[in-house]
Amino acid sequence: MSITQLDAVLTGVYNVVRTYSAITAAGTPVYDGPVLGQNDDVEYIVVGHDADPEGTLAATSSQEWRTDGGASAQRDEVITLPVTVVVRSGDTDITSRRARAVTLAGYVEAAIRANTTLSVSAVMWAEVSGHQLRQIQATDGSLAVIESTVTVHTLI
Repeated sequence: MSITQLDAVLTGVYNVVRTYSAITAAGTPVYDGPVLGQNDDVEYIVVGHDADPEGTLAATSSQEWRTDGGASAQRDEVITLPVTVVVRSGDTDITSRRARAVTLAGYVEAAIRANTTLSVSAVMWAEVSGHQLRQIQATDGSLAVIESTVTVHTLI
């Protein structure tokens, strides 16, 4: 008996995003979890991490009894995780970085909408439920980060 669908959901989101046609056509790397070491990619997508070097949270889960709570009862599990788009450049054109980040975040959402079960049998549905935008403008360049929150409803 599985106590959680965290692993299956993270793997499912990663696979759905990294194989989505617009993302593969763009040549944008997709990483499962934090990127270790120096990353020289101009743009990339991270599943299960907020792309902050100090960040550690991969996903959260909450569960409730689906029926009367007996030994054979099923539980609803809601999992939320970040899928983060990072776009950077050596120039200070934040408008272009932000526009590209929005485009890539749109690809992430389209990928989830195209496969709302993530090809995971326990998943009832998945959706992008929100976004956060961070922008950094410095003398050495600009950075736009969009963290999309993916909410996944499962049955365990």
